[in-house]
Amino acid sequence: MIEFVIFGINIKFKFLFFAVISLLGILDKTSISMIALFSSLIHEFGHIIASFICKKKPKEISFETFGIRMFQPDKVIPYNQEMLILFSGPLLNIILAFIFLFFYKENTNFLLWGYSNLIIGIFNLIPIGNLDGGRILNIFLKKFLDLKKSYFIGMLFSLLFLIPIIFIAVKIIFDSYNFSLIVTAVYLFLIICNKGND
Repeated sequence: MIEFVIFGINIKFKFLFFAVISLLGILDKTSISMIALFSSLIHEFGHIIASFICKKKPKEISFETFGIRMFQPDKVIPYNQEMLILFSGPLLNIILAFIFLFFYKENTNFLLWGYSNLIIGIFNLIPIGNLDGGRILNIFLKKFLDLKKSYFIGMLFSLLFLIPIIFIAVKIIFDSYNFSLIVTAVYLFLIICNKGND
């Protein structure tokens, strides 16, 4: 693991993060996966900008096997600031998506960057588990309901969004032998299971 500090933020790069990037670089001749990786970095940068605006800079950013995690200080963050921080990642992706798609004009790279940012922005707003959308829903529910009810409703929303994704993924497998959505559905299911263990 590589670890260093920038602006008081502990930055960690896990070994498997580099292994996955290397594997993607070797296997993906289209560069789509690298564009998606940079779109994910842009997403996290949106959260970091909002954290600094709210004077709640993260204490740690960890680059892990299948994603990037940002850890906030143990202090309580006010409701409106936490919502701003959570919405800012997807919002930055969606704004950039529209900019890239607006300036597309036959440039395939702009099209790839636009769709990559749009997909990552929308994907992170799905109200499942620890995705931004799931955390936004969880914070919203806790404001109005007790912990047990908010947890139950959050899990219900997660399952209601996951079940159609699984059915669509199975249909895509039978229609075109594309397994990417089922892999995503399994990933989302694991997020839900992980939330259940929290």
